[in-house]
Amino acid sequence: VLATVPTAGYPQEMCFDNAGQLWVTFPALNMVWRIDPANNAVASHHGVDGAPWAICRGRDGDLWVSTNSHVARLDPLTGTEKARIPVGLFPAGLAANPV
Repeated sequence: VLATVPTAGYPQEMCFDNAGQLWVTFPALNMVWRIDPANNAVASHHGVDGAPWAICRGRDGDLWVSTNSHVARLDPLTGTEKARIPVGLFPAGLAANPV
């Protein structure tokens, strides 16, 4: 183990953005957190409408998050929702090829 970051809940999934920041979903908290690997500290946390489950980075650098009722497109610079796609109950996973 190279580093640990204390959390207030149970993390579910994670991915890195284009800037090397680590994003982690917390379904029980309805939040995603951005962790800075340079200091292993939470850089920001953002509320998500619905329990965020899976997360991945798209080709354009945006983050895609599946929740209990939709898939959200997040801006990695601000953590704000840019788009929402209703998909029904609990889309379980996401996959992307950012190359």
